[in-house]
Amino acid sequence: MRRKQLTPLEEARAVQKMLDDGYTADGAATVLGWSKRLVTVRARILELPEAAQVLVGTGEIPPGAIDVLLAIRQVSPPLCELLADVLAEQEQQGNRLGAQLARDPGWVVRQAIGQHPGRLFAASVSGTLYLQEVDELKLGKKTQALYVEACELHDKLDRYAYGPPPVRFSGADLDQARAAGVLLELGSTRLVLDRDVYRQLACQAVARTVTSSASAPRPRRTRRPQPGRRHGIARPRETLDAEHRAQVREHATRAHGVNLDLGAALLDGLATVDPGSLEVARFFAYGLLGPDTSSHLGTAEHRARTIAANGIRVVLAEHRSTDTPILMTGQPGRTKVTYTDPSEAVKWLWKFVDGAKTAGELYGRTLVVFAAQHYAHQIALPTSQRRPSVLPASRKDMARKAFAKIAKPVLPASHGQLARAIEREARDYHRRQTELEQNARPEADPSADTVNVNSDDNVREDVDGESRDREPGAA
Repeated sequence: MRRKQLTPLEEARAVQKMLDDGYTADGAATVLGWSKRLVTVRARILELPEAAQVLVGTGEIPPGAIDVLLAIRQVSPPLCELLADVLAEQEQQGNRLGAQLARDPGWVVRQAIGQHPGRLFAASVSGTLYLQEVDELKLGKKTQALYVEACELHDKLDRYAYGPPPVRFSGADLDQARAAGVLLELGSTRLVLDRDVYRQLACQAVARTVTSSASAPRPRRTRRPQPGRRHGIARPRETLDAEHRAQVREHATRAHGVNLDLGAALLDGLATVDPGSLEVARFFAYGLLGPDTSSHLGTAEHRARTIAANGIRVVLAEHRSTDTPILMTGQPGRTKVTYTDPSEAVKWLWKFVDGAKTAGELYGRTLVVFAAQHYAHQIALPTSQRRPSVLPASRKDMARKAFAKIAKPVLPASHGQLARAIEREARDYHRRQTELEQNARPEADPSADTVNVNSDDNVREDVDGESRDREPGAA
């Protein structure tokens, strides 16, 4: 322990050796200065699959995720082995899911099961039961008939209902699965890992749904008022408008239930997404860059064009040209740098971003173009062409802080040197300007001669006994 910082796996082996030598958990904790729980958790690392132990030793699985793996192994050793294999595969591909296992274990478990379908059974009891699951589980003709009856009752109770009836698992169902030792609970993720137990719970849930729907009160049917006029017969246009309004009201009434179904579906299927999905990356990347437009610069609607004009064409050599004239003396003159039209930089930007093949590459290329505009020294451009950073505003400025942590480590040393030189020159200029203003201010000396103003508006004043002429306003 004094020699170096041991990994959790090395600590586990050392603790296990102490236990094998006759130490109790309390005795080992006293010797090491640890808590008894820490000693127990470290010793149990050796109960994990070999692949998981290797990842713990290399640091791919952080200490905070060890308890999660042990909890998963207690419920299902095969799932723990599957998870270890997936983490090892992702680590070889450069994806570090071990840290995510500590933050959101439910998402990692679902990803692991989805990557190896059919290797083991796992079914969620956090949502509702759909007809496809009823058919796949082969719950029997009786349960299928009950499910059809539940759908019919659901339509009768709410004729504007959308989708299947809400067949949900109750707390008693969860207790039954928990007592059987097949319920894995990871935050909001609850998975039943035994097919027979899940089939039994599904049959109970369907039967309970039919019973509750049959005992629910029927809604009162109201007669829809017929369109017409107060005096005389309604005109065809009035009849059409009245029917249209009635249909719109029916759709509005139906929308209440549909929106609830939408919210439940979004929370169940979209609250956690695959960070490696290219479509997810496209949503965020292209949403940040904004539309492809040729309008004026500087607004959020034209962020991509601003990035191209004030970043891309400034930092890439292919968008600039230099010209050094030769003076009459034969000496080289001042080099002039000319930048291409912003439209050319816009074309390059979209070609660069569209060329991303993976989600990680698309995220990276988006960071590149934002960093080009954010960190470029726009002092190279005329004052009228300079624009502030187009990084989007965020809550507590979290986006800008995260962006700085990502981009600053890759900035070249010359960039920081020039930035410090610009700041130093600005401070020196301000200091010299202040000194000049103080020296130009006349001192209030009673013995000094009265200041005379000549007809030519020159100002004459005595300084240290000597007189001189000074133009008004000259420093």
